[in-house]
Amino acid sequence: IGMDASNQDAVLNLGVVDARAGNWLSARNHFTRAIEINPSSDVAWFNRGITNQNLLQMSDACSDWERSAALGNQQAAQLQQQNCNGL
Repeated sequence: IGMDASNQDAVLNLGVVDARAGNWLSARNHFTRAIEINPSSDVAWFNRGITNQNLLQMSDACSDWERSAALGNQQAAQLQQQNCNGL
């Protein structure tokens, strides 16, 4: 697939495709790239948190959800509250 590596939506979509296929490492790489393109993307931070959770990297997941929640993502705030006490 050809794409502009600076297109955040395209990079996010590739991450979602990989996540749905269970390709967690590739998905995390795409979400990290989306964050590099736009650090204010609550969706990219949220999705990378889900990916880190599936990779059993809960400290990283909680950090990502914290950032996403700070950017206004309520779902991230809920996941952080449910999963991150004491981390």
